[in-house]
Amino acid sequence: MTASDEYIPDVSELQALLAVAAAPEIVRASEDLGVASSYSAHAFAHGKESLLFGISAAPWAVRAIFRAAHDPNRVLVQVQARLRITHPSGYSGFLLKGGYDRSSPSTFSVRSKTNEYNIVGFRAWA
Repeated sequence: MTASDEYIPDVSELQALLAVAAAPEIVRASEDLGVASSYSAHAFAHGKESLLFGISAAPWAVRAIFRAAHDPNRVLVQVQARLRITHPSGYSGFLLKGGYDRSSPSTFSVRSKTNEYNIVGFRAWA
C-alpha cells in the first residue's frame, strides 16, 4: 500500500465506524466467551500504528486499516479485533472487511467476516 492509497480518518470518524462495525461483534463475542467488551482502538497509517483511544490494557484490541477507494466518496476498511489473551476455546478474534460512505461511517457494510482461532506466531500489534 502506498501512502497515496491510504485514507486517514479523524478520531471521531474512527469512533463512529467502530461503534457500527466492531462494537456489536465484540459485544456478541464477549457475551459468548465471558470476557469484558471494552477495547482500545489503533489505526494503521503511513507504516505506523497509533493508539487513538481506549485503555491499552482493555481485553480487546481493535486495529483499523483504511484505504481510499476508486470512488472518491467511498472508504475501504479492514477491522481486526483480537483478544489480548487467546480464550481457552482457541478463539482469538475476528476480521471484518468492508467499506462506507466517506461522509457517514454509519453506512459501513461488511463484505466479509472471518473468525480466527489460535493463530500461532501472530505478531502482537496491540
